[in-house]
Amino acid sequence: MKLPAISLKLRRPNFDTLSQLVIMTMGISSVFLLGVGNKYGPLIGLAAQPFWFYTTYKHRQWGIFISCFFYTLSYCAGVYHFWFRH
Repeated sequence: MKLPAISLKLRRPNFDTLSQLVIMTMGISSVFLLGVGNKYGPLIGLAAQPFWFYTTYKHRQWGIFISCFFYTLSYCAGVYHFWFRH
């Protein structure tokens, strides 16, 4: 009895894969840093927002897409609080 051949194709990473990695790493970092009161938290979160906008628009996740605007405003408020207010 001959076993069927299993083919594992490795795909080259595309921009969507890169976006998911950026969202994961920067999102976790941002929330952690904000949780401990670090001033870099909002900057990292703000830097991840273009990737959120791209991903949610591309995959037609309209509720999350609209939420991205409010997250962006929240991160901007954090940047103002930590960097310009003092």
